[in-house]
Amino acid sequence: MNRVTAAVNNLQEEVSALVASNESIKNLLLSRVGTTVSIETISGPVSGKLLGVGKDFAQILEPTGDNVLIPIINITSVNL
Repeated sequence: MNRVTAAVNNLQEEVSALVASNESIKNLLLSRVGTTVSIETISGPVSGKLLGVGKDFAQILEPTGDNVLIPIINITSVNL
């Protein structure tokens, strides 16, 4: 039982760290709406005008005219 409790506590700490990281990225992006940004994701880079930031996504208008929604959890870094 102690091992299960320890494992649950460890998972809760990891989830809390991820949520805090996602909130930091979201707040940074909110301050840059309307500007050009480059966002690195787990699938590769996305660049363009940051149109908006939702509860769990960022919306980018690429130079090609494509509108891209990026889940915040998939963002690895932001270049402003």
